[in-house]
Amino acid sequence: MKLHSRRQLFWPLHCGSLVLLTSLPGLSQTKAPLQETLETLLVPRIEFVETPLKDAITYLSDLSQTLDRSGNQGINILLKDPELGNRTVTLQLSRISLAEALRFTALLAGARLRVEKVAVVIEPIPPDEGIPKPRDNPALATKLQQLVIPSLEFSDTPLVDAIHFFRAKAGELDIRSPEASRGLNFVLLSPEKAKDARVTLRLKNIPFEEALRYTTTLAGWRHQIDGPTILIRPQNSPD
Repeated sequence: MKLHSRRQLFWPLHCGSLVLLTSLPGLSQTKAPLQETLETLLVPRIEFVETPLKDAITYLSDLSQTLDRSGNQGINILLKDPELGNRTVTLQLSRISLAEALRFTALLAGARLRVEKVAVVIEPIPPDEGIPKPRDNPALATKLQQLVIPSLEFSDTPLVDAIHFFRAKAGELDIRSPEASRGLNFVLLSPEKAKDARVTLRLKNIPFEEALRYTTTLAGWRHQIDGPTILIRPQNSPD
């Protein structure tokens, strides 16, 4: 992948490629037909650990070529600001649409998506807007009530490790859901702030929803449903 300097206003697009876009005025606001493609392509699993956004996006762009069997050969993805590309992302998701994978990857870097006619543009979230409002998901809310954890015990356990436990336990317990929606996805906002968050807790025969509530509250955090995922965020962070 070759990154282009700010002097270059435009570089020809190639399917399934990552392109830096700088100083290019007037991008179209027309809703892109490729939104359906983004929502249809299912990502089996991704895991980024302090990965630069430019590398994460390159990976997802390349992955779109593998997943897209319609003959379009992948998705064009543009990084509007080169500085964004150096921000790091820590994220693990399974069985999720490419649209959501891109959305949360960008979100963790303080960015958002704009779907154009032939490309996805990733741009900084304006400081006065904050992160997008979480989206309701009644089916996921029901799953959190129906899945019951037989027992759990945390003893001064890092919040990150507790989330790993919940992710693994959901995969073990969620045997009735269709293969494409099995398990639970968690997104940890501000992971750098979670390094010192710990929890001590012991519970038995507890629904996932309540186990998450107690765990996050005791760690000084909270959880929220956002579309197909569960956000874990600092208790005092604005919605």
